Amino acid sequence: MSLDYATEKKLRPLYDALDEGQNRMALQHCAKLLKKTPDWPLVKALKALVYVRTGKEEEALELCNQIKKAIPTDEATLQAVTMSLKELGKHSVIVELYENAANLQPKNEEFGNHWFMAMVRNNDFKGQQAAAVKLHRVFKQNKYLFWAIMSLALQGQSGNKLSYVLAERMMAKALEEKRLEEVEHMRLYLLILLDQNKNEEALSLLLDSSLGQTSLRDPEVRQIKSELLRENKRWESVIEMSQDALEKENADDWFQWLAYFDAVDALILDETKAVDTIEGAYRLIENSKKAVLEGNLLKRGPFLAELDLNYRLQKVGRKDEEIVLKNLVCYFGRFGSKNCAFEDLQSYIVFLRSDASKSKKFIDDLKNTIQPATDKNATVKNVYKNVNIRKLERFLGLHPQSEIKQGLAIVNELWAEYQDALPLGEGLEKTEMQYGDEFVILASHILLDLYTEHKQAAFLIQAISLLEIALVKSIHNFQIKLILVRMYTMIGKGF
Repeated sequence: MSLDYATEKKLRPLYDALDEGQNRMALQHCAKLLKKTPDWPLVKALKALVYVRTGKEEEALELCNQIKKAIPTDEATLQAVTMSLKELGKHSVIVELYENAANLQPKNEEFGNHWFMAMVRNNDFKGQQAAAVKLHRVFKQNKYLFWAIMSLALQGQSGNKLSYVLAERMMAKALEEKRLEEVEHMRLYLLILLDQNKNEEALSLLLDSSLGQTSLRDPEVRQIKSELLRENKRWESVIEMSQDALEKENADDWFQWLAYFDAVDALILDETKAVDTIEGAYRLIENSKKAVLEGNLLKRGPFLAELDLNYRLQKVGRKDEEIVLKNLVCYFGRFGSKNCAFEDLQSYIVFLRSDASKSKKFIDDLKNTIQPATDKNATVKNVYKNVNIRKLERFLGLHPQSEIKQGLAIVNELWAEYQDALPLGEGLEKTEMQYGDEFVILASHILLDLYTEHKQAAFLIQAISLLEIALVKSIHNFQIKLILVRMYTMIGKGF
């Protein structure tokens, strides 16, 4: 706060009391200062702040209203009274404060900005527009023009369709005058067009304007263009754009991979284009995999893309099931120790759920990817691989839900795997989770299935016991806590 030396010296004890939370002392200092200068707005503002902190909201608001009538224009007073009004939730009064200050000092850009932002907090879109127009008229800066246009767009979103029309006209004029210089300007223009369902105009803007081309470095703009191209079934353009983004920007951009494959799905319906399209897709995948491997990059996008393409081609009869399964096993061999491996694979193995023998063979193939560990890091990775295999077993229906003997046997196996993994977690911070916690979580789910099927309380109690034991070692494991809450609730309801 910019105060002269003499004023700051007078106020220093008051500020110190406020900083230290000594509210009674602060009120005493306020009383002394106001006794000498009864109408000192800054001291009244600071006194209001003390009242807010002590729960005397009515007294605080009364002081704030007195300050507003005085129309203060010094930064220190405005900041202090604004703090109180924010706590009181009186954003409309803050608007009036800064509007009055801005009217008294129209050349003060900071006051104008505060006035605009106060209306933003108050959701006064029309007021925002008026303030932004005034700022632009006085200070001639582009940003204020776009503040005004955004305020119009917000009015449009609130139901005033004429505001959208005006906002679009203003953006078109700004484009004509070459005022659209930033990616944010393009986003705003696209938002206005898309909110009016003017998708063709939005696509034309992206394709024909120079800013539309340079804005494609922005992921959000690139995504919008991709969606518009797909909507208009311009599949070759989708292929070209997605390939360019994947090769030059980010080979891990899953949105672009999905856009590319949507285009592949559409183009292979034409037999004259099918072979070249599929070959081009595999060529892109191989080049992306090569770039990732040569650069030693921790990206799984190209490898996951290969899974996705093979799965899509299998569904239309252009790829054998065995090739898809082999590809899945290879992927697991490379990424099976990552937490995301289960989520990555589950959508591609749904077709196995109806065939227990194929499911078991697939699980056996996954187990064969686990190599003997030579150090602790390798051992931990094997634990994570085993966790993901157990998850996939459950997803494929290989964990019995009704057979008590088989179910308890798997529970015992899971508990043994958890116990084997415990020594690896020695020395972990209290906030970290044990490597094998998910073995216990899976065991509890099997026991819960058995309880649901047979209504024997012993299964529920056993599950709770295992989880409570695991919670001692992983006191911050939210999954264990959530399952325990559910099970204790079931007990509370009398099973």
